[in-house]
Amino acid sequence: MLKNKKEIFWTLMIIFLILLIILICIKIYFLLPNLNDTIFVSFIGFSGAILGGALTLIGVLMTIDANEKIRHKDELPQKIKRLEKAMDLFTNIFDNGFSKLDDDPYRTKPHFMRIDKEYELNSTEEYKYFTDLFLREIKEELLHADAETYRWFLNLKKDILKKDTELFLEVHRKLDKFKFNLVEKHEINIFDSEEVETIILNKEEEKELEELQIIVYEKDSEFLSELHKMYMDLYNKLYFKTEDTINKLDY
Repeated sequence: MLKNKKEIFWTLMIIFLILLIILICIKIYFLLPNLNDTIFVSFIGFSGAILGGALTLIGVLMTIDANEKIRHKDELPQKIKRLEKAMDLFTNIFDNGFSKLDDDPYRTKPHFMRIDKEYELNSTEEYKYFTDLFLREIKEELLHADAETYRWFLNLKKDILKKDTELFLEVHRKLDKFKFNLVEKHEINIFDSEEVETIILNKEEEKELEELQIIVYEKDSEFLSELHKMYMDLYNKLYFKTEDTINKLDY
């Protein structure tokens, strides 16, 4: 039974070559009735040699193709193992990471970005884990699964960076402006951390800082939601890819 398009193609090629040589021989026989029998027999022998060589080549190509399929299927269990390990890592971060952040009813500060004493927007340890350390954990599994899963991983990193820029870049700019106005007003060196930390804000400045903190909180919550969505999307892709790979074992 023919299992795929390649086998059908090569079978049709063999049939075509045989029919072509037969037709050529018949055509020559009728067009050149006085052709020397020895020459005609030699031509048939030559045609047979060509056909034999073609059949040998096709046989070799079919063997190579069959061996490649066997090799590919032999690699499937290791691929499944990598995919399942990556999915386990995602499950862990959903259960022990995102769920804890979402279920914190007493949260008063952002999870990922906070304004420090020098009026700079800095990432937290949670941010570093969710957007860097965790990605390093799954990279090894997705890199060795196949090219498609690694491309998904690279796209995920790119999307996280894009979302970070989209949400926090404007906050960085507003904070820079706020800090610059402060140091200019108090006539201190903007690069002197100790002096910046000792600035006493007036009510107007405190209000402006509070508004900036609210913005950071809102952007932080949005980033958490978008990050969870991106991770869930990749998890779903890996799930369906794993199911598809398991089905390919049935041969």
